[in-house]
Amino acid sequence: MVEIPDELRRAHEDGEVVFFCGAGVSVPAGLKSFKGLTEAVLMELFGSKYSCKPETPEAAAWLAFDEARYDEALNILEHPRAGIKPKDVRKIVKTELEKKPRTLENHLITARLADLDKRSGRLVTTNFDHNFSKAVEHLQREGKSKYIVKPPCYVPLFDRVSGTGGFMLRA
Repeated sequence: MVEIPDELRRAHEDGEVVFFCGAGVSVPAGLKSFKGLTEAVLMELFGSKYSCKPETPEAAAWLAFDEARYDEALNILEHPRAGIKPKDVRKIVKTELEKKPRTLENHLITARLADLDKRSGRLVTTNFDHNFSKAVEHLQREGKSKYIVKPPCYVPLFDRVSGTGGFMLRA
């Protein structure tokens, strides 16, 4: 059993806790980690890293991947010198993220803890998927929400897949 410090419990009760979630929260839902997603994009575009010519954008992207710089690997692919259309990269990512989730359990638990079904809810995520929106919709269907919160009710740091960007802040 995990012991939660009293100070954290009080802060949560007072609405002073903000949850930060990355791709790992979606792995049990059947989505890939950020590493797995990046690898899927690279494999779809180039196949094996061993087939890339040295000093090419493909080789640079694989090097960034090998050094766990996944965001940099994807950014390299979207650079005009890579010779790849950004929409092709995004199409692969979108296909991966649109897979039906096996479960929303982590998202539901986190949504409840972060009070996403209330106006005071707070969550920041780097996830491209929309499983937190699905979790809030699920809570609303259960009738456990006192508020009508129109998803997304969290702060996505970026969303290149749907073409929206920037921060979406909610108070």
